[in-house]
Amino acid sequence: MLGLLGWFLVELVAGGGQIGLAERVMGVAQAGWPLVVVLSCRLNQTPRPDASREPLGAGPVRSAATPRPVLPGRTRLSGSQPE
Repeated sequence: MLGLLGWFLVELVAGGGQIGLAERVMGVAQAGWPLVVVLSCRLNQTPRPDASREPLGAGPVRSAATPRPVLPGRTRLSGSQPE
């Protein structure tokens, strides 16, 4: 991209006949640059193991009979049922 910028500046200063072409090529490079960055990032990703694809907060599945742990300093209400 720096090469294209250099070409554009040379054409601009020298008054060359290809200033319009240099400007258009530089514009296309600037417009396409974000796409190149995103594609390069997507192609360089390593596949994650299947275990890491669980949703956040997913832990071991508890049955309805397994009570939830009580945090220290808190008490379970007398009328509450375990979830």
